[in-house]
Amino acid sequence: MLSGIIGGLIAQGSEPYAAAVTGVYVHAAAGSRISERLGDSGLLASDLLMEIPLVMNILRQGGL
Repeated sequence: MLSGIIGGLIAQGSEPYAAAVTGVYVHAAAGSRISERLGDSGLLASDLLMEIPLVMNILRQGGL
């Protein structure tokens, strides 16, 4: 998931370092949001899939 986020950001024109920092932040924020709802036990990478666009949208609007 993380490498896909970073790769997607680079493909959209971000510099590699900025993409890596942003990707890690988005990945962690999505994980935190999922963990709040589902708990820590049994969390899968695929659980992040639907949360990542929501986190990206919130960041673009100046949130988080």
